[in-house]
Amino acid sequence: MQATSEATGSLVGLREAARLLTESGKPIHHGTLSRQIQRGQIPNRGTAEKPLVNIDEVIRSRAANIDPRLQRQPQPAPLLAQPQADAPPAANAASMEVNTHRADLERTKARLAQLDLEQKLGNLIDRRDVADAIETVATGMRDKLIAGADFLAADLTGITDQAVIRVKLEEFHRKALKEMADEFKRLAIAAEEQNSDAA
Repeated sequence: MQATSEATGSLVGLREAARLLTESGKPIHHGTLSRQIQRGQIPNRGTAEKPLVNIDEVIRSRAANIDPRLQRQPQPAPLLAQPQADAPPAANAASMEVNTHRADLERTKARLAQLDLEQKLGNLIDRRDVADAIETVATGMRDKLIAGADFLAADLTGITDQAVIRVKLEEFHRKALKEMADEFKRLAIAAEEQNSDAA
């Protein structure tokens, strides 16, 4: 028969005691319990080969024998967070944002001034002039195609061979497209000569 404990509660082995204490928020290793039994800090209610302890006794013994210097001291309440020295205050942040917008505005003004200078030097062509030139060429080509319908009608009268008709149509369209390409080329050369004269 094993000796009974003055404290209430069942007797458990060291591993089980360590598990129960850890689960209750008082973590401890079973090896620590074994050393404390050997030092006489915790009563052994079993045998040397199979030590047993009472959980209530273990808790009281550890509370009585623990070194106060090893107890976890309550941490002081943290001081109010001080602003970092290198963190800009709100006024500085607003000033930085204003400076950024000012720099963007200056870059935009510089770009507009450069474009204005290029236009005065004749290096730029107004898009409205380009649109008008394209419209003129396209309108002229449309008129030529419409007028060519009468020519084709007369030229193809009496021809029943589809191969011959296809050849004549291709020749007409090829001629019309070449005239349009030549007109665009003429406009490009005129624009380049205009820029050269302005420079």
